[in-house]
Amino acid sequence: MGYDKHIKPCASKKIKVSNALTLKPQQRFLPVGFWTGTKKDISKTVDKIDKMIVESAHYNDKDIYGFFEIDKRTVTELLRLIESTYIYGQKFHNTDRKNDITEMLCALEYCTAKSNGKVFA
Repeated sequence: MGYDKHIKPCASKKIKVSNALTLKPQQRFLPVGFWTGTKKDISKTVDKIDKMIVESAHYNDKDIYGFFEIDKRTVTELLRLIESTYIYGQKFHNTDRKNDITEMLCALEYCTAKSNGKVFA
């Protein structure tokens, strides 16, 4: 990433030794190996997430596939709320997955750079 938080081309040798991720059209980023808190523990957060989605400005303007436009700031907040419902620990064998959201946030930043901060959700 460059100083302005945009991805810049560089020598291929630098990429091979890094933990680079290639973005492709229509690619999805999904969390893997996570556990959530109990329904009782996360119900307020889930309700807040649901409310934020339903109250989004373009929620009622869904296309035929159910997608609607939403701004990057809201998506970032939703992702952080979702992540707050995850539980990581040795007994779940998922401590190495704790920063999965970082990949999603980086992809979101990159993909919204040319869309005025808008995405389809």
